[in-house]
Amino acid sequence: MMKHYFRWIGGISALLVGLTSSQVARAEESTTTEAAPAEKPKPWSPVEAVGLAEPLAQWGLEIHGFVGANYTFNFNEPSSGKNGLYLMNRKHDELHLDLANIRIQRVVDGGIGFVTDFNFGKTAEVVGRATRWCKAPPSVSGKGACDESRNSFEASQFYLTYKFPVGNGLGMKLGKFVTLHGAEVIKTWDNMNFNISHSILFGYAIPFTHTGVLFNYPLADWMSLDAGLVTGWDQFSYKPNDGVVFTGGATVVAHPTLTFYGAMTAGPEQDDRGDSKRVLFSLLATYKPTDKWTFILDYNHADETDILPPIKSSGRGTKDARWDGLAGYAVYQINDMFTASLRAEFFDDVDGVRTGTKQTVWEITPTIAFRPWWLFPGLTVRLEYRHDESSKRTFAGRTFPVSGGSCGGGGEGDEYCYQSGLTGSSTATRYFSGQDAFIWEASYAF
Repeated sequence: MMKHYFRWIGGISALLVGLTSSQVARAEESTTTEAAPAEKPKPWSPVEAVGLAEPLAQWGLEIHGFVGANYTFNFNEPSSGKNGLYLMNRKHDELHLDLANIRIQRVVDGGIGFVTDFNFGKTAEVVGRATRWCKAPPSVSGKGACDESRNSFEASQFYLTYKFPVGNGLGMKLGKFVTLHGAEVIKTWDNMNFNISHSILFGYAIPFTHTGVLFNYPLADWMSLDAGLVTGWDQFSYKPNDGVVFTGGATVVAHPTLTFYGAMTAGPEQDDRGDSKRVLFSLLATYKPTDKWTFILDYNHADETDILPPIKSSGRGTKDARWDGLAGYAVYQINDMFTASLRAEFFDDVDGVRTGTKQTVWEITPTIAFRPWWLFPGLTVRLEYRHDESSKRTFAGRTFPVSGGSCGGGGEGDEYCYQSGLTGSSTATRYFSGQDAFIWEASYAF
């Protein structure tokens, strides 16, 4: 055995010596340069396919797109078909179009630019449901009023950009744009987040969008400031909150591998209630020690005063609210094709004003992404497992028959009848403190 081992070692050594000698000889004959690594093929673009990319580029215009579909299976098998705390993939055991995004933009150093994001699918419905486009609140407006949850189209962003020649350059956004808060965004062609499902913080702790004006100014290479005035949380044309809302933030690059971003939005949000104030503060820390590893911490804290209508002679409301959240992300780039992500978070809805229940919830979500760039550039397939847990039984399960004949009859299942809000019914829904789900997604971006 040892003889064969030494023969192998000797053969390999001879081969290496021969290759090295050959390389040295070639180097002496001529000077060569190392071959550049092959570039990854670009995704197929319908804009390029019809010959529009180059003419548009002459005007500084770009058109990009993203389409994604996903499937979610909730092991609680809720009879309602809805997954608790989920957003875009809220339906259980259903394959659907999560998002089709079209981005049209003009990004220029000088002159006027713009960015528009047109969304279709479940994401458009969710964002549209939260966005107030007119006087009537979306949750109570009838069909044909301003409730955008009834269609699958939403303009999540449309704003103008301009850089004033002041100092280091004063940038401006004017229009409707996504919020400064949070580690996650409404998915687009160039940012699909690290996980398939959105975080609890993204859905319940922060706004989706703002409408107004936002300025950015770089004080130095390591620090820049954002500041602006907006109509509020997810408010567009109608301004019911009887006051101005401020939003702003600061970026600090503490080290080439460590960046902090602190943001705040403050102002009235209740209808015609200038005395009610909502203040949201968030801190985002991003640490990237190597090209392969990325770590993110996302902290959110909010307070809102006097959220009830005036019920005292003083004219002030009596109830205040608070919510807190913390999310952590660990992302590892295994190679050009595979990425592994892990998200863990908790959210404390102290007064139940965000989720509808006074509860503390947490979740953990591992995700694996596969990008076969060598076979199908632009395609990403992701698999995900998610576990949610609450301090209350808020996650719905199956419906079952109630022993004793009906709800309220003192039989088995009355507790679930109470949680289901049923009286006299012969069935009730089981509720759990946790839920587990398996999710997969296929998407294409260009």
